[in-house]
Amino acid sequence: MKKALVFYNPKSGIAKKYQTKPVVKQALKAINFDSEILSVQDYFYKKESPQQKEYDLVVAAGGDGTIRLAANWILKNNANPPLGVIPMGTGNMFAEAIGIPINFKKAIKALAKNQTTTIDVGQVNNDQYFILSFSFGHMAEVVGRTTIKEKRKLGFWAYLKEFAFRRIRLWDFEFEVDDKRFNIQGNNFFIFNAIKFMGFTPKKRYDFQDGILDSFITTNKTFLGWWISAIFLVLAKNPPQNIVFTTTGKKFKIFPKQARTIKAQFDGDCVELDQAVVEVVPRALKIIVP
Repeated sequence: MKKALVFYNPKSGIAKKYQTKPVVKQALKAINFDSEILSVQDYFYKKESPQQKEYDLVVAAGGDGTIRLAANWILKNNANPPLGVIPMGTGNMFAEAIGIPINFKKAIKALAKNQTTTIDVGQVNNDQYFILSFSFGHMAEVVGRTTIKEKRKLGFWAYLKEFAFRRIRLWDFEFEVDDKRFNIQGNNFFIFNAIKFMGFTPKKRYDFQDGILDSFITTNKTFLGWWISAIFLVLAKNPPQNIVFTTTGKKFKIFPKQARTIKAQFDGDCVELDQAVVEVVPRALKIIVP
């Protein structure tokens, strides 16, 4: 029987409903995988490590943060197994963007087929990797303030609820993209690998395999203005730069101005950084896709 390492998050959006550990273990056994299951909390806080160094498959059973954690384990250990995803999170934005089924049984069937592709990843400060997005500004603060209880109750809409009732303030974002310097005023700075916005595929194609990172800065001052920015991102290939400032590149350097640290989010998890150098690592991660 093949060996699988599973990172699971019992506190993710629908993990409790599916009783993650026993159900995932049995589902993987049915497709010929003997699984070692490690909770995100034990791995991250108690520093528990996987029992082995070599596996045939690594699985993330949780949300976007769990996927990032599993991907970091693979990349930092120079491991070779593909990453499979069982979406159980609040937003499941990575699964949606790359086409992995949200349905539990369909996700397991995709793992059984073992059809893979390689994707780019982002790397921050030559250390941490992200799969989907890195951001800071107003939305990163919203992600950090949204409670687990609200996320379980409302899913992705919990973030929007928190966003709607928080006063929007503007930052002066000073940064470089491939050595070209910018200073833009806005409320959110996003750097992303690919995107699918609330179920909608943007008119401009964002690719997990293009060897570049895309970024946009939203400049709205109201919640309504944020929705206008979102509409332009979905419907326009080139949104007006005074509403959504967009750029692409392989390396971003971000300089904190109004604080000593940058409060940022990686794929839904919040961190504080003294500085941020964000680079693309092309075709670095093998992913199981339908």
